Amino acid sequence: MRTDLMSCAGYQADRWLSYWVSFDPDTCVLKYGIGHHMEETIMMTYSLPPSMSCLFRTTPKLVCLHGYTAGPVERRSIFEAKLCTLDGRQAATVEFARCPLIANPPPLVLDSSRLTLLDLGRRAYLPSSDLPPACQVLYQHLSQPCIDLDWSPDGGSSPLVDAIRHSLHTPGALLHTCCQEKAARCAPGVPAKQSYLRVSVGVPSGCSPGIPYVLEIWPSGHFSPVHNHGNAFGIVRILHGSIIARTFNKHLTCEGPLQEAVLNKGDITWFSPNWYQTHQLENHTGDFCCTVQGFQYADDDDLHWPYMQFKGPSGRLHNFLPVSDFDFCEMREALLAEYAAAKAQHPCSRRGLARQMTPDSPLEATQALASGNADDDGSAHFPRSASVVTLL
Repeated sequence: MRTDLMSCAGYQADRWLSYWVSFDPDTCVLKYGIGHHMEETIMMTYSLPPSMSCLFRTTPKLVCLHGYTAGPVERRSIFEAKLCTLDGRQAATVEFARCPLIANPPPLVLDSSRLTLLDLGRRAYLPSSDLPPACQVLYQHLSQPCIDLDWSPDGGSSPLVDAIRHSLHTPGALLHTCCQEKAARCAPGVPAKQSYLRVSVGVPSGCSPGIPYVLEIWPSGHFSPVHNHGNAFGIVRILHGSIIARTFNKHLTCEGPLQEAVLNKGDITWFSPNWYQTHQLENHTGDFCCTVQGFQYADDDDLHWPYMQFKGPSGRLHNFLPVSDFDFCEMREALLAEYAAAKAQHPCSRRGLARQMTPDSPLEATQALASGNADDDGSAHFPRSASVVTLL
């Protein structure tokens, strides 16, 4: 029997938690855990006698009890809201699943049309056809080849990547100014780089927390708080650069991440209410990173919950409305005009360095670009003793 407990493990009478039990009739292994249905949240495994496997052949292989508690608690999240009756009383609910927890489904998605026998054998990717239905809808939209920053409606190429980079590093430019304003509004105890630019794509649909499609711009070194997505399903695609994704347990109470991975341009990942729902993103590179995300509630989800939750500096949970800094169409037009004006005024000042920047460029290159410490051909000046800074 395995009983190694996590820091947040065990029954807690004053909190709403999800407790799950999984049974694999083929191996007669019983598993018990708290939070997400993941290998990392297993608190106990127990092997039953083979003679007992027949008792579980026709029963659900995974049972999850949501919101079981012995005492009153403050109703602050989507989980508590879903577990309240019409008269306001708290009530636990039970969820059943057909398959037991044997292994985590891969967080990275690969289009089913590209699958090979090696992919199926190594299980490094989740086939797109195996995504939950709500994620499949989002995947069909966000996986298209024209979902690209440099796509142009005239059939050519747009310099939007260079325009974003220029605006982020030029004092007084649109994105640089917005970043400075957001840093100034950070609450006490919140690092100035715990922020990113949120850009809405489209209009609300009523089927997700906030607008269903969002472009997020992550300047170098910036990161998000640990947060969930209001029990929604989602797809995340990396459009430019690279970013670290850390997965945390469902209730935001554990100190350390359950998983950590580096996502690069072209990678697509997913989340659901029970898988990878709670995460933190951090741009560890010297260039900016850009992601596009889609959110959608399940078809049988009858509660429109407008909030997401994040973990504050004190460890408390806070609701937040997912509002945006810009509309994509308006921002794109403004950035391209801003970049064109800058090139017309200084045609050789920044273009060279901008083209040389890659997701692995050192932070010194970013600082040189921001300070204008570059030659006319775009090559940056660095002190001879400077060392490459890495956050990995």
